[in-house]
Amino acid sequence: MRLENAISDLALIQTRLQASEKVTCFRWVTTLLGGLVGTLAAWTQHWWVPHPVQQPMSYLVYWTTIAAIVGGISSIEIVYRYLYRSTEMRRRQTREALLDFAPSVIVSAVVSYFLVAAQPAYAQLLPSLWMLCFSLGLMNLRRKLPSATLYVAAYFFVAAIVAIRLIDSAYSMSGWIMGVSFGLGELLLAAVLYFGVKESSHGA
Repeated sequence: MRLENAISDLALIQTRLQASEKVTCFRWVTTLLGGLVGTLAAWTQHWWVPHPVQQPMSYLVYWTTIAAIVGGISSIEIVYRYLYRSTEMRRRQTREALLDFAPSVIVSAVVSYFLVAAQPAYAQLLPSLWMLCFSLGLMNLRRKLPSATLYVAAYFFVAAIVAIRLIDSAYSMSGWIMGVSFGLGELLLAAVLYFGVKESSHGA
C-alpha cells in the first residue's frame, strides 16, 4: 500500500508540475521586434496600399506579408532553441505551445482569403478577425505564459470590438488600426514576457 501511495503521490506531483510549467519558446526580444515591425508597417501602409477599401486583396497581401515577416523572426529563434538549446522537456513544451496557437493562425489565414475572395467589401472585417483570432490564440496559451498574458488577450478582444465599430468609417482599414492593435499589442506582450522571465529568475 505504501508503494502504491508513493507512486500515486509522485504522479500527482508530476501532474501539478506540468500544469505549472511556463513555455520559454516565445521570447520577449523577438516579440518586441514583431511589435516594432507592425508599427512600422502601419506607418508605411499608405505607400503600398493607398486605397485599402478599393484594394482589398492588396491589403490582405500586405498584412499577410508583414505577419509572415514577424512570424519568421520568431520562428528562427524558436527553431534554433528547439534544436540546440532545449532539453527534451522544453522541446515538448514548445510542441504543445505551437499546437495550442496554430488553430488561431490557420483559421485567420483561411477565413481571410475566402472572405475577400467571396466578397471584397467584407475586407473591412479583416482587422477585427485577426485581432479576435490572436486573442483566442493567447487565451489558449494562458496557462503556459505569464498570467498577465490574459490582459493582453483582453486588449486584443477589446481592440477587435472597436475595429468592428469602425467598419464603414474612414478608419476601418487604416494602417493605424493595425498599428494600435498589433503593434502596441505585441509591445505589451513583450513586456509581459520580459517581466515574466524576471519573476521566474527571482523565484528560482
